[in-house]
Amino acid sequence: MNDGCQLAAKIDAKNQEKLRQFVKPQSAVKISSIFSRFLNYITDILLLWLISDISIGRLLPKEDITPEVIMNNIKLFSLIIIAQYFINFLYYFIFELFFQKTPGKYFTRTKVVMEDGSKPGALSIFIRSLSRLIPFYTISILFNIEGKRWWHDILSKTIVVYDIPDENEILGN
Repeated sequence: MNDGCQLAAKIDAKNQEKLRQFVKPQSAVKISSIFSRFLNYITDILLLWLISDISIGRLLPKEDITPEVIMNNIKLFSLIIIAQYFINFLYYFIFELFFQKTPGKYFTRTKVVMEDGSKPGALSIFIRSLSRLIPFYTISILFNIEGKRWWHDILSKTIVVYDIPDENEILGN
């Protein structure tokens, strides 16, 4: 064996050891806890509130808008509700489609995967994001025997798991 091959073997052995320290096999993927899901939800709701407040505020007329004015103007009220649903859908769809996680999931180091552990496609994320718009979907956690899946998980056949670094992240490839 020449020096180049020996050096490559040593580097590969070091990398394999480094991987064993950080990467767990797919069968060891751990579904996130209810507490993590709750933190995800609270973080994302606060960010959505901020985004909606800024975005919808730009849509409203510049005159004084009070809750009474909004409730008495059905067109304005409808516009606000539709805008809120649209912002909510886009927030989850964009973050989960491109990053597999929302800012709340970054905070708890979790991500969305398919039930088989693979990366979700656009259709699954679309279904997941759309099903969040079901009225009272947040109570869906109460009706699930597993206790860790919400309707948007079940309908899209996805789960939220703890984000375990993969080989490329650790080795910097």
